[in-house]
Amino acid sequence: MNKKNFKVFRIYIVSVLCIVCFFLLENTTIIPELVQISEKGRYSGFPTFFLTGLLKYGLLALGIFNIIIMTFIIFREKRRNRLNK
Repeated sequence: MNKKNFKVFRIYIVSVLCIVCFFLLENTTIIPELVQISEKGRYSGFPTFFLTGLLKYGLLALGIFNIIIMTFIIFREKRRNRLNK
């Protein structure tokens, strides 16, 4: 496996890990517990709920967009190589 293929493989692995982390955060009770603990504060847990939502959906968007962009780049490169030969 050459260096270029290893970099692409590594980006795909990071993307899949981001998506897996999203599903882990979605299906655990960590976030509701954090919100419940922070309800005693001034804003009744809204900042905690908002920030954890940003984290969750940021991980999902990062994972999906990395996969889409890398796939597009690979297809474009393969097409250029075919046209130049």
